[in-house]
Amino acid sequence: MLDEQQLLDEAKAAYHRLMIGESVVEVRDHSGESIRYQPATAHKLLSYIRSMEPNFAVPVGLGNAPLRFL
Repeated sequence: MLDEQQLLDEAKAAYHRLMIGESVVEVRDHSGESIRYQPATAHKLLSYIRSMEPNFAVPVGLGNAPLRFL
């Protein structure tokens, strides 16, 4: 079984892969269950990361809100 830090590292790496264009990533949760995420569900993966590390910050423009140019 992976420890808390290993789970967090895996989830962060998966989030990064989604943000750079991978279409689907897979992450194991605390119970050992495997969960698949895709760009449309990246916000769920981000919520999972934040539940383990509340200080995890996403740079402006990488969240779910569309970019706006004025």
